Amino acid sequence: MKKIITSLLLALFTTTFYAQCFSKISVGEYHNIGIKTNGTIYTWGNRSFAWGALGLGPGTGPAILAPTQVGTDSNWSNISTGK
Repeated sequence: MKKIITSLLLALFTTTFYAQCFSKISVGEYHNIGIKTNGTIYTWGNRSFAWGALGLGPGTGPAILAPTQVGTDSNWSNISTGK
């Protein structure tokens, strides 16, 4: 029982600390976009659609489950996802 509680607490704190690095997040039907506090933009989600591919270049591939930086600009101020 102690191991379960410890694991749950660790998962909760890890998720909470990781989530705090984004100042904005926009959620679409199959994808997400976030702006980190340093102004860089990250995206993650389904890449099975040929249009846009999460802003990571043309083509399709497996879903990207972890936030992945798009470009090198660090002056993003607003984001919005479609559907």
